[in-house]
Amino acid sequence: MKDIALAVAIRDLASVTTIAKVSSALKEIGELVTKQASGSVFDEYCGTAVKPRVPVPRPRASAA
Repeated sequence: MKDIALAVAIRDLASVTTIAKVSSALKEIGELVTKQASGSVFDEYCGTAVKPRVPVPRPRASAA
């Protein structure tokens, strides 16, 4: 979630920057951070549930 807040801050900074090249570069960086952060948030909260491993009983050794 910190990465998403960072991306929003970068995008906000880009909107108040008056230099066009800097503004467009900041927007691109903000978009890249958002894409990476959204992928990890999706994996953490909406990913496939992990199935618990059920122990399998092992055969007992018999005296021969």
